[in-house]
Amino acid sequence: MSASWTKVCSAVITLLALLYPAWLYFNVQSQGIAVLALGLIIIATGRLLVNRHQASAKEYWILIGVITLCVIAYASHNAIYLKFYPAVMNFSVAASFALSLTKEQSLIEYFATRFSTNTPHPPQARAYMRKLTLAWAIFLTGNGLAALCTALFTSTEIWALYNCVISYLIMALFFAVELLFRQFYRRRWPDPKDHNA
Repeated sequence: MSASWTKVCSAVITLLALLYPAWLYFNVQSQGIAVLALGLIIIATGRLLVNRHQASAKEYWILIGVITLCVIAYASHNAIYLKFYPAVMNFSVAASFALSLTKEQSLIEYFATRFSTNTPHPPQARAYMRKLTLAWAIFLTGNGLAALCTALFTSTEIWALYNCVISYLIMALFFAVELLFRQFYRRRWPDPKDHNA
């Protein structure tokens, strides 16, 4: 598969995953649990296949977990197990951020190094990116707990509203505030070009 097709497939899979709560809400009565469970398995499997060259053992465990939830939902005829998917994804991504702090390069620094030409990063920037990685880990854990609570203690309507709208708005707000703060804070960082002069 070419790089362009990989990006297209990745974008489609991501969009389907983001819209899954809305799909479940509008179709749980008409299409039934079997169709929704199969759709979730296809999304999770497609996500793994698209990123198979970069997939870690964690990605395979996530797929196994999703399949297990879908099987339990089908066997018990209870859609609540399908509603755990947003919480599972939040917790798994939060774990990725947190575990990267045990390594020399945090996850945020990895992304910054991969997509930026301004390397190497000054010590101040690396320290900031480690703190930002921790902040994202905490935020996603909190978001996962909120998603879990909506699955366990609220109606399907509230669950879908939070996991398909509110959580993304909160995430966008968090990202925007961090971006503004970063522009202010990075003025303290030395220019990498000064070190290469």
